[in-house]
Amino acid sequence: MFHPRQAAGWRFGLRACSVLALAIVIDRFVSLKALKVAPPRLLDEVLSVTRTAIPGPDVVTQLERTLH
Repeated sequence: MFHPRQAAGWRFGLRACSVLALAIVIDRFVSLKALKVAPPRLLDEVLSVTRTAIPGPDVVTQLERTLH
C-alpha cells in the first residue's frame, strides 16, 4: 500500500491530465462552426432526396458540392 505522500504524485498527474483534457474540449467547442458542420438547408435537401429511396454515392457527392 502506498503512503499518502507517495500517492499524492498520482493525484497531481491525474488532475493535470484532467485539466488539460477539459481545456482541449472547451477549445474544440468554442472553435466549432455550426454552420460549417450542418448548413441551414442541409436537412431539407437530405429529406427531399431520401423520401423515395436510400441515395447512392453520386447523390451524396452532389449534395456535398451544392451545400459548400
